[in-house]
Amino acid sequence: MRKTLFTAAERDALREATYAADREARRHAEHAWASLVRYVKQHEDDLDPLQIGRFHGFDVKGPKAGLPGWLRVAFMPQSPTTKGSMGRAGKESVIILYGTSLDPEWPTGIADALDMPSVKATFVHEFTHYRDRLRRKGKERLTGSTVSNAKRAQQRGDLGAYYRTPGEFNAHFQATAHKIETAIMAQVEKASLGRTMKKVVRREMAELFASFPKFHAAISQGYKPMAQAVREVESALKGSKWERKWLKRMHGLYRGLKSKVDKAMED
Repeated sequence: MRKTLFTAAERDALREATYAADREARRHAEHAWASLVRYVKQHEDDLDPLQIGRFHGFDVKGPKAGLPGWLRVAFMPQSPTTKGSMGRAGKESVIILYGTSLDPEWPTGIADALDMPSVKATFVHEFTHYRDRLRRKGKERLTGSTVSNAKRAQQRGDLGAYYRTPGEFNAHFQATAHKIETAIMAQVEKASLGRTMKKVVRREMAELFASFPKFHAAISQGYKPMAQAVREVESALKGSKWERKWLKRMHGLYRGLKSKVDKAMED
């Protein structure tokens, strides 16, 4: 009997590699983030306290912040190895954002720390895990063995195996795509500063989107907010079928963003 390369859940994840589906998933994550930030800034002085081991932090239950009912977000002071994690507490899913990706003067200024792009990208990553688990509830899910495999691969420093688990592949792509789209659209917005600036931005965008190879070179070498992340993932996947899956998805991002930028520059 022929052994299948991917599980049913993995094939489902890879088939979803379209710009429209990816962008819709990021839109949900960004909407959830906006609701969370709004709530935290309004209630910074009376957030629910939380203790995990010897560390103290804050806990936000989903419904309070306009998030899904079975989701909580925890803010913890520090972690030596990670910026965020996704776990469970009873029936609830818990996204934890650690102090390494927040304000270095933690816990002072938590609301201001949430304005940092790196923190938002971490949330997009973890919220993608949350959505993956929800979509596969009652089916073969991106949980269990794939999560354990990702954790074990990370612990032994095997980045290739880590990024090849479907859950991490999807979450890292979405967080990276978020960084790319945010950086590019921020540049496009500068076109509103006047006719001269619009000409400059139009020329920059024409060069950036002249071809996929030029776009790919720019995001992996020039646009600093995401260049390091792109290089790390692609280096870990190099030579594997997952590298082709990643580049296919990047090409979809390129085409979708090109259309979005072209439309924005016409206005």
